[in-house]
Amino acid sequence: MRIWRIIPGEEEVKDYLLRRFIREEYIAIGWNKVGDLTNVDEKNFSDLFRKYYPGGRSEYLKNFRYNMNIGDIVFTVAKSKIDVIGKVISNYYYVEEEPYYHRRDVKWYKKFDPPIDLSELPDDIYRRLTSPPTVRETLIELNMEEWKNLVSILWLIS
Repeated sequence: MRIWRIIPGEEEVKDYLLRRFIREEYIAIGWNKVGDLTNVDEKNFSDLFRKYYPGGRSEYLKNFRYNMNIGDIVFTVAKSKIDVIGKVISNYYYVEEEPYYHRRDVKWYKKFDPPIDLSELPDDIYRRLTSPPTVRETLIELNMEEWKNLVSILWLIS
C-alpha cells in the first residue's frame, strides 16, 4: 500500500474539480495531450511524454499511471487544506472529459468538515504536503512514517 497526496488541478479549476472528485468519487490528473496510456508500456512512456511536453516533469503522470495501485490511500490538498481521504478502487482509465482525462476511481472514507488547514500541522508535515512556490507538485508519495505522523495528528485535531 502506498500513500498519495494529490492537488486537484490548476488554481482556476481547483474548487470545481475538488467538488467533482468528492461527488463522483474519482481523482484525475492532467497532461491530456499525451493521450490514453492504457496500452502504453512504462518503458515507452517517457518518450511519449517528451513528445508533447518537452522539458515537462513527467513523474506525476508516470506515478499516477504506473505506480498508483488499487488499495492505495489518497488524500486531497486544495488551497492549503486537507479535504478528503480515501482508497483507490480502480486501475487507471482515460476519459476525454474536461478538464483532466487521466483518472482513477476512489472510495472516500473521510471528509473533513471543515477541511483541515495545513497551518495546524507541524512544520515538517506542512512543508512535505505543500509545494514550493515555484513548483506545483501535483502528486507526491508519502512514506509510511510520514503517513503515521499525519494520521495521528489528524485524529487529534479533527
